[in-house]
Amino acid sequence: MRKILTILTTTSMVFAIMSCKEKDKNVAVTGVTLNPKTATLTISNDLTLTATVLPNDATNQAVTWQSSNIAIASVDNGKITALSMGTANIIVTTADGNKTDTCVVTVEGVLGIASFATESMWIVGSQTWSDAVQTTFCSNKTTYNGGSTSAGFNIDCRSNPDQKGDLFSWRAVNELKDQLCVAPWRVPTAEDFKNLDIAMEGSGENRTGDLEFINSKYLDPSVWGGVFGGFSAGNGSLANQGSGAYYWSLSEISATHANILGLGTWGGGTINVQHNNGKQFGFTLRCIKDN
Repeated sequence: MRKILTILTTTSMVFAIMSCKEKDKNVAVTGVTLNPKTATLTISNDLTLTATVLPNDATNQAVTWQSSNIAIASVDNGKITALSMGTANIIVTTADGNKTDTCVVTVEGVLGIASFATESMWIVGSQTWSDAVQTTFCSNKTTYNGGSTSAGFNIDCRSNPDQKGDLFSWRAVNELKDQLCVAPWRVPTAEDFKNLDIAMEGSGENRTGDLEFINSKYLDPSVWGGVFGGFSAGNGSLANQGSGAYYWSLSEISATHANILGLGTWGGGTINVQHNNGKQFGFTLRCIKDN
């Protein structure tokens, strides 16, 4: 009987020693660090963060990810996707100890810093018109992909080096309006085009079938700094260079068309006026502000 008890006692001591050794192997998490801690992305771009759990030999290396604003940037297993302009905090949290670290992500517009082609301004009536807008990230080729609604048109622009101002899709103008025309400037509306005509002694009358009518007899582009810079088709080709000037407004006509001011010598030298066009085309943008 004493032999059996001795064996059991010895066995229990062995298990106890083994259990202590197993506990000694469990290394607790003391922290976590992200690389990088700040990031700047443009819309639709992505970046994968690296999370290092401390110490390096911590037993439980599991972490979870969270974005403070999923409308601006989402995160999946450390991969950030930029969705819209703004700032979001990407937070990593350890499963052991709830240790956290943060990466501050700033999402910029895809067209970069906007500026005017020249410093010239034109005061017409009670409003001031800027020169044409150009950007730092404008490509040499459009990537408009067509589609039946504005959502099908990529945010993009076509550089127009031989003319003043880049050529933007309507979606670029609409979604990045605050970046392209920085306050107190704004993107004009069809009503602004009408007021421009009236201020230049035009009639500002409506015409059947169009949102606004502009009296082309008075609206010579040179009077308010306009240039016949042409436009960009959906496939990236340039057209009407030297014979047409096309300017976006924010006024929609349908899911696929918006109101524009289009001036061109299509009728044997007389300046004719066009009133709307497809959102997938690349037109010039002029900003406006109230005096």
